Amino acid sequence: MRNALDVFGSYIFKRGKKYEDFYNVLVTKKKLFANMQQLFFLAASIGFKKQMKESFESGQDIRAEHLSADSLELFYTMYLNDNHTVEDLNDQNELRRYLKNDLVEYAEGGLKYLSEEVFSSTWNKNTLTLREDYDDYLEDIMAFIKSENNEDIF
Repeated sequence: MRNALDVFGSYIFKRGKKYEDFYNVLVTKKKLFANMQQLFFLAASIGFKKQMKESFESGQDIRAEHLSADSLELFYTMYLNDNHTVEDLNDQNELRRYLKNDLVEYAEGGLKYLSEEVFSSTWNKNTLTLREDYDDYLEDIMAFIKSENNEDIF
């Protein structure tokens, strides 16, 4: 199986800026995810499942060559289920375009969904921040995942 460096080369793309505090609180402060990439792909998969894309202002860098094997498999699944063919997997420019644009828009849509439906009581839409003193984010995420369990993943 090809790794992310083989697929994307040495490529940097930007995640969205609006929900930067999600990464700061859930990954850095609460340590609910091992790295930013895990939260990014959770959000992208939620956005994809809900067919929610949001335009975005560029935020922090993500180095595509550091994507894990699990993230790469999730990327392929979304890519192929988003009206692409297996032959398209050989077009590095198209893969980069999808990663840089569509996947980030899905991640923004997923974070918007989380902010409105899962963290509505802890997300301040005026300051674009999550409450840091709240200790039940993991339980909220798990309850959300459980509630979605009866539906197809994609």
